[in-house]
Amino acid sequence: MSKKLLLITGILLSTSLWADINSYINGEFNGWQGYEKTVVELQNGQVWVQNQAHISSSISIGSPVRIYIKNGMYYMQIRNEPMDVIVRRIK
Repeated sequence: MSKKLLLITGILLSTSLWADINSYINGEFNGWQGYEKTVVELQNGQVWVQNQAHISSSISIGSPVRIYIKNGMYYMQIRNEPMDVIVRRIK
């Protein structure tokens, strides 16, 4: 990831704050289980927890994942899941 910096009104920010994260689930995904009940470990070492009340039932292994920012919140998009879910990084 690039180390470009952006100066906005005297505050130095890394442009990587706005970049999408693309990775794969490390292991099995058994659907969204509800607020703070689903923990997703990615192959890049990051760990995210569900931060929204949503339940789905699906099973996949090693699915591609995209994490992006929308309206100041992180959303996780998992291939073949019908809905992107708000998440929070815990590692």
